[in-house]
Amino acid sequence: GTVRKREGKIDPRPPRQTGPRWSPYQKQLFIDSILRQYDIPKLYLRSVSRSPYQWEVIDGQQRLRAIWDFFRGEYPLEKDADAVDNYEIAGKKYDELHEYLIDIFEAYPLHFVIFDDTPDEVIDEIFLRLNNGVPLNSAEKRNAISGAMRDFIKQLASESSFFTKSVIVLDKRYAHDELLTQMTLVELNGGPCQVGYKQLKDMYEKNRTFKTESPKAKRIRYVLNFLAKAFLQKTPELNKVNALSLYMR
Repeated sequence: GTVRKREGKIDPRPPRQTGPRWSPYQKQLFIDSILRQYDIPKLYLRSVSRSPYQWEVIDGQQRLRAIWDFFRGEYPLEKDADAVDNYEIAGKKYDELHEYLIDIFEAYPLHFVIFDDTPDEVIDEIFLRLNNGVPLNSAEKRNAISGAMRDFIKQLASESSFFTKSVIVLDKRYAHDELLTQMTLVELNGGPCQVGYKQLKDMYEKNRTFKTESPKAKRIRYVLNFLAKAFLQKTPELNKVNALSLYMR
């Protein structure tokens, strides 16, 4: 019950996090495990002073979302789930469970590791180590590198209408961030260059203090605004390769 009451104080998606990724089945299986009182991994949070949040998630976002969503009745348990202690759970939402199961669910002990006064660089390393067994793509790994470059890319990709209205690239798993990162490296290089994982990662690490009002940053915004005005709607030809090629011209 405590984690439910503190939902509004826990930021589930600080910049390094990837957003909701679990399928309905994964969430159902996780809740089923809690009702059967199986052990689940620890959840890692960092204390922050960022109203309204008191903590941000380092590891455990999907588990917390599954719990919060189930409390709100956003999904039922599996239709063929076996009973728990002779109480039926198949196809039931939270408020449809027997009070015995609700008591188990609310009393289930979640184990938290809280980091206080821990620098971004250390949290980045912890995040990547905790997610070592999860197949993060290259954009998601870069998103875990704190700094002004990461924040610049993240904000501009979400605000530029070239990405939101022109390209046909779906923004799954930071695909827009990936494309803008490649464009930015081309701009910083002054022309075409290799834009592989190593080069992009190096750019993030070397530009943690990137000036978002520098001539290069302003140039990137100018080109994106120009392209957005040239392509006012979704354009089938604007896939990832063609969009990058267009920027280099």
